[in-house]
Amino acid sequence: MRPIELTISGLHSFREKQVINFETLREVGVFGIFGSTGSGKSSILDAMTLALYGKVERAANNTQGILNHAENTVTVSFTFEIGKSESGGRYRIERTYKRSGDISVRTSLCRFVEIGEEEIVLADKEREVTANVQQLLGLTIDDFTRAVVLPQGKFAEFLSLKGADRRKMLERLFHLEIYGERLNKRLKTKLESERSKLNEITASQLELGDATAEDVKRAKEEANKAAQNFAVKKTEMENAEKIYQAQSEIWKLQIEKQQTEEKKKALEQEEQEIDKLKSELHKAQEADRLKPYLTDLNEAEKAVSDCEKDLDEIRKELLHTREEFETARKDYEITKQNLDEMMPKLIQKTETFKSAIELEKQWKEKSSEMDKLKKSLLSIKEELKTEEKILASALGELKKAIDLQEALEVELDSCTVTSDERQSIQDALYDKRAIDVLNEKEKEIGEELKTSKKQFEAKQKAYQRSSGMLKQHQKQGLELFQSIETLYNQASECKRACESFEKKLVKEKEKAEQNLDDLRKEELARELHASLQVGDPCPVCGSINHQKKSFETHSSSDTEVVKGKIEKITTAIEEIKTKHYEIDLARTKSTQQIETLSEHLNEQPSLSEFKQQSSEYSLAELISEINNLNQDIIEQENRLRHFVRNNNQYEQELLKSKSEWEQSNEFHQELVRKMKEITTKKEYALERWKEKYPQKNLSEIEQEQKNINERDKKATELKSRLQASIPYIQKRQKTIEHTKELLGNLKLKKERVESEVHYLEKDVNQIKAQIAHITNGQPASQLLSKAEQRLIELKQAEKAASERFKIKNEQKQVLENKENVKQERLKQISKHKETTQKRWDEQVTTSIFESKEELESAFVGSNQQEEWEARIESFFEAFHAVTHDLTRLNNQLKDNQLTEQEWKKSEDDLKQSKQLYNEAMETKSQTEYHYKNVEQRHKRFMELETIRKKAQKTVEQLSKLETVFRGNAFVEFMAEEQLMQVTRDASARLGNLTRQRYAIEVNSDGGFVIRDNANGGVKRPVSTLSGGETFLTSLALALSLSANIQLRGKYPLEFFFLDEGFGTLDQELLDTVITSLEKLNMDNLSIGVISHVPELKARLARKLIVQPAEPSGRGSRISLST
Repeated sequence: MRPIELTISGLHSFREKQVINFETLREVGVFGIFGSTGSGKSSILDAMTLALYGKVERAANNTQGILNHAENTVTVSFTFEIGKSESGGRYRIERTYKRSGDISVRTSLCRFVEIGEEEIVLADKEREVTANVQQLLGLTIDDFTRAVVLPQGKFAEFLSLKGADRRKMLERLFHLEIYGERLNKRLKTKLESERSKLNEITASQLELGDATAEDVKRAKEEANKAAQNFAVKKTEMENAEKIYQAQSEIWKLQIEKQQTEEKKKALEQEEQEIDKLKSELHKAQEADRLKPYLTDLNEAEKAVSDCEKDLDEIRKELLHTREEFETARKDYEITKQNLDEMMPKLIQKTETFKSAIELEKQWKEKSSEMDKLKKSLLSIKEELKTEEKILASALGELKKAIDLQEALEVELDSCTVTSDERQSIQDALYDKRAIDVLNEKEKEIGEELKTSKKQFEAKQKAYQRSSGMLKQHQKQGLELFQSIETLYNQASECKRACESFEKKLVKEKEKAEQNLDDLRKEELARELHASLQVGDPCPVCGSINHQKKSFETHSSSDTEVVKGKIEKITTAIEEIKTKHYEIDLARTKSTQQIETLSEHLNEQPSLSEFKQQSSEYSLAELISEINNLNQDIIEQENRLRHFVRNNNQYEQELLKSKSEWEQSNEFHQELVRKMKEITTKKEYALERWKEKYPQKNLSEIEQEQKNINERDKKATELKSRLQASIPYIQKRQKTIEHTKELLGNLKLKKERVESEVHYLEKDVNQIKAQIAHITNGQPASQLLSKAEQRLIELKQAEKAASERFKIKNEQKQVLENKENVKQERLKQISKHKETTQKRWDEQVTTSIFESKEELESAFVGSNQQEEWEARIESFFEAFHAVTHDLTRLNNQLKDNQLTEQEWKKSEDDLKQSKQLYNEAMETKSQTEYHYKNVEQRHKRFMELETIRKKAQKTVEQLSKLETVFRGNAFVEFMAEEQLMQVTRDASARLGNLTRQRYAIEVNSDGGFVIRDNANGGVKRPVSTLSGGETFLTSLALALSLSANIQLRGKYPLEFFFLDEGFGTLDQELLDTVITSLEKLNMDNLSIGVISHVPELKARLARKLIVQPAEPSGRGSRISLST
């Protein structure tokens, strides 16, 4: 970044617009900014940061008190370049602030402009401009000021600091605090989040319920059994459907035959009515045939009658029109005669009256001209009087103005303020405003302290409330733990009972099987004994002697009873094994629940010793107890999930409330520290003010400034009035001369106008006499209007009579033509009537009707005829269809017959088979769904297990990191690394400044030592350095720090300002400093030295001179010296 131009006005001591051309200053590399103390040198840096970031670091609230007390506007503009010419660009930032209070300002204008062939506004809002600057440079205001300015009093501070203090300074400069407490907080938050995720995964696994591989296998077997049963029921239903379909066809044919026979009987009953309808239809069709002839005859008779009536009407109207025609003809002749007699006389009168009107116009014009001249004469007389008054007034005002001018000069001498008095008041007022800023800041922080205390107390109560809720919830967890432990003990007791029952049932089964074997052996022996004959050898022992032996008689039912007992015992054993498996699963779930619950309990409860109970159960009671136990375990799972979810929520709320409490406490302590700091500054400023201005009162200083301002204002006003009085007196003198000249001209004009009025009055009287002779005192325009109106009336009457005559003649001719046409029409229609009458007589003699009335009564509408025809046709079609359907149905049925009882039985069989089929299908769907559900839950369980292991690994890693980053060990490591980097860079710079004589290193204690290469590389403490050597070493370190801070930005800052007090250096050391600074002019780096030392000013080629503000009110000024 290279500065190009800076413009300042209204900032601190600057009032008028001042422009700094940095391009000229940077040409020689090192330039100076010189001026007396308080002249405004540091304000140049303030203007630069105000333009870039909208802030002045040393101002309260960043902008308070920056406005010059005599101005209402602050304006800054900063132009700079970044990068190289082909890849960089030139930009300008403009900001304007207006006064909004005694010391406060508000933004009026803000623009960020890119300068190229055309200027482009990149942003025009305050926040957007600041954000764009920060993004472009890559530096915050803190980074920029630390990198650009090496401030007064801080030049050698870094070199002399001890290890811990130096490390803290490095932490502040390079923002290493982000690697300390903030990193630990982020790490802790991340660990808590991952632990919460791990707990959620465990809870999700518990929510899945039965999801083991054995559960999947059992569900699959149940699904296969249901599928086999479904296939059997489907085959049975298909067979029932086939039987039902065969019988359904026969039953439908029987029903259809019965319905067809009923339709045929109904048609036979309707046949007589159809015959009568056919006769009516024949008459209607015959009447339709004769209807045209009757219609023609009636129309012809009506036409003859209508024509005769029209002819009578026309003849009556023609007679009346002929009478009106004669009357109109006579009226026309009379009006024509009157017009011919009166027209010549009226034309002569109009010409005479027109000449009279012209005379009246001449009279009016002459009279008007005469009136204007009279008015002008009066105006001239009035003007003469006015000018005479103006002359007298101007003479009096001239005398007053001369007297007032002398009085103003005397008053001006009494309002003048001395420069010493003005400077003293301005200095006191500036210091007082600084105290006011501290008061306002103290008040603001006091309000913030009250608010922060309330927030702190609220956060503390919230933390205590969250802690109490978590403890209460933990008590519920302990109760839940005892409940789960009780269920586990119950499950263990049930397991023992199952094992006891299983052993007992196995023994009963073995005993029953032995009993069954004995019965079978005895039955075989009895059969063998009964089959042996005397003398036959025994097939078992070979003996031929058979003793008679009595056998206990056993029926076959005894064997079946024993078999049934064995089957029941076997079923009971299987059921006991199933319940045994359920008990094992319940104990496993209880164990998992206990482990999960233990992870979420702050106090780990101890398991109570299980005491085996001696209670005995029946099989039914044991099964019922196991079912109840399973239900209780499911309920405990729901309670456990609810507890885990709520516990995570309570822990997160506790952590959040604790973090907010700690942050609130830190903020409150920071405000207390700021309050103490502001109070100390305020007390120090008050003591300084009293020492500096012992004769002045702090509360009255503003009033004194106002008094001076009032005196200045009054003096300025008096000067302005004195200055204005000179042209006023001159103007009054010119007015007097002009008024005298104007009076002479007005008198001559008056005599000329009086002569013109006399001659005009004579001409007006002559014209008035001529008009009276023509009109006899009446207005000529009225007489002319009457004559012209009479002529128009005569012409209009003649024209109206002519029009009426023509109209009546045309009406008479039209009616005569109509009479002739109607007579011809009557002849034609009379002839047509005779023809139609003859045709009608011929047709009616050959028809079935004897009169017109009989024919008209037979008329039926076409829709009705079509309806009758359709009905007749439909009847015959239906009759033929019914006959055909009966024949078809008899052929299809043949000898097949089906009773209603047989048909209902077929329906019931089909219904029952479908019901069994649907039940089997539903069972199959349920078992398949259960199998898929178990399979999906098993798959989800394994996925969650994979995620859980990964989350467990992350938690372990984060726990180790938390242990590693605990405390400030990592921050200290980063600070040491940064210190080594800065030291290496500073050592290289120091070698260039001292021709490789000195180098700087860090010893094992973290302190700086100097390696003297000129003395064989001897290392010695920095405290042994001379003043010049200390300056060079400190400068190298400061430049290195600045360069490392600049690494944050996107573009290097190719300039910096050295604001160091050189007044304490002797001449030899000052020469060393200047020579060192000139050597730094390398790698496109420009250095601005801010000082007031004359020797330094004499050594530098380019200088920016800042002249202080003047007591008269003129602000600081800037000039460039080469």
